[in-house]
Amino acid sequence: MIRSMTGYGRWSAQNETHSMTVEASSVNRKNLEVMVSGPKEWFGLDRVAAELAKTRFSRGRVQVQIKLESLSSGKSDGSWDDAVVLEKLGRLKELCVKAGLPFEERLTVDTVIQLIRMNASENLCPDWETVESWVREALDGAFSSLDAMRLQEGAALRTDLLERVSAIEEMVNGVSALAPEVAPAWRAALLERLRQSGLDLDPADERVLKEVSLFVDRCDVSEELTRLRSHLEQIRTTLDLDEAVGRKLDFILQEVFREVNTIGSKGNHLGITQLVIAAKNELERLREQAQNIE
Repeated sequence: MIRSMTGYGRWSAQNETHSMTVEASSVNRKNLEVMVSGPKEWFGLDRVAAELAKTRFSRGRVQVQIKLESLSSGKSDGSWDDAVVLEKLGRLKELCVKAGLPFEERLTVDTVIQLIRMNASENLCPDWETVESWVREALDGAFSSLDAMRLQEGAALRTDLLERVSAIEEMVNGVSALAPEVAPAWRAALLERLRQSGLDLDPADERVLKEVSLFVDRCDVSEELTRLRSHLEQIRTTLDLDEAVGRKLDFILQEVFREVNTIGSKGNHLGITQLVIAAKNELERLREQAQNIE
């Protein structure tokens, strides 16, 4: 099944001391990019997130946000570690002495409160070594949720793409039906111009037949129509593959554009020109949708 490169996933987990929420979102990119926002103390987080993302995704910009909350942060006892706060006050006093600053004059209640908050913030985030397996589990859950949405979006994209391929195929059939009219219409127009110029040549004249023959060769679109039908069938086959198909679809669509442009330049028929314009409009929407496929 094809996957969209856009989606969102969320996973919440909890251990004895903390609760964690992981949110993962993705948008389209040519290659896989993983951006992580989480506790700065977890130096192994970026590596683990990229490692897990590569096992599920091959393209897209994946943005990961981790929110960590201490289960004791909501308690109202207002407790803190006296020893740690006093140690920080001592170190602050030493720094002021070295810098020649009057410590006692600058010490205020606000300074102490700031130190207490720093202590609480430090105690909020557990060491990476103790939570790595837990974080891996939460990341895997968020990526699984994200992948499920990308699959769901991919199914909707597949339906839309197949409808557009069928619409283009109908236009191709229309061009195929009109193509035999091109040469006779041009031949009649050529003879009429010759008569208006006072050159009443026999339609069987060798010069007329040669000119008509050259025109028919220049306006023959049978090969382009055959290749175009083959490309459209390749799109259908590709959409049924159980792998990342975005790059392959992009290549096929480039070939489709090339054939449609050639038909437009060779058709020399109002009806064919109108069908080619309609096909290009449909094809442009098809390419825009395909840009979101992994």
